[in-house]
Amino acid sequence: MLQKLNRGEELNSPAIKFKTKDSVPKTFFSLVFELEPSKILLEFYSTRIVVGRSSGVDFCLPSLCVSRRHCILDWSEDGWNLRDLDSKNGTFVNGFRITSKKLRPFDEIQIGIFSLVVKKADPDFQLHNAIQTYKRAG
Repeated sequence: MLQKLNRGEELNSPAIKFKTKDSVPKTFFSLVFELEPSKILLEFYSTRIVVGRSSGVDFCLPSLCVSRRHCILDWSEDGWNLRDLDSKNGTFVNGFRITSKKLRPFDEIQIGIFSLVVKKADPDFQLHNAIQTYKRAG
């Protein structure tokens, strides 16, 4: 999810981008992060999310302590999995350095100076679905 402020200081609707042309699995649920300490909620509606400081990743964390391609989040039928991409400073979940870890609600991910808490999106109400319904209603 990407949010931008326009010149008039109004918040535009989130622009949700799909990086894959594959159809989304029926059991898929979006991934929601709460950025600490700001409590900003970020929702990702894609089955694969690359995190890093490079402009070419899906989720950019602008800090030199974050590798260009730091970690990847992959959806499988078992849920979301986080895998470190041999980053210099490591990826941490609940205070432990990981190479790969299945994510659960309320897990805290530490990537460089950034702290994200995993929130499970309610399958019946997700931001993406709400935006699509709103657009159809006109």
